[in-house]
Amino acid sequence: MNSALVKSLPLAAAAVLVCLCAVPQQAAAAQAPAAAQVATAAKPKLPADRDPYFKPEPVYARWGRLAVAEAQQRYPQTAVVDYLHIGRKRLAPGVAEEHFRLWMRDRPTAREWGLHVRIRFEENTNKVLQLELRPL
Repeated sequence: MNSALVKSLPLAAAAVLVCLCAVPQQAAAAQAPAAAQVATAAKPKLPADRDPYFKPEPVYARWGRLAVAEAQQRYPQTAVVDYLHIGRKRLAPGVAEEHFRLWMRDRPTAREWGLHVRIRFEENTNKVLQLELRPL
């Protein structure tokens, strides 16, 4: 809008003129949020290093899945109710052992009991050397 024209008009007329000229701009601005919503909906997912809610999978998760699978295979009439990672021990260079405690529930009788799982493996190749399940 021409600022010289606004300066030459009385104050009330200039205000009306400014309001009338701003209406098309406001209508365009009102349409902009709808376009912004469409663009926001297609926003790509943040990479893991920038996502504040991203939690990397623990190192022992792979062995925990194996412990649960072995327990379910060995005791098919039970369900794994709870799972605790006790820790990892390094037994020798390149050989480690993961310890888990699983809480099991017998489906027919609803009896609960603990199961200690010990997995010995080679760290470089992830080859399982020994897997031991011992009821507590």
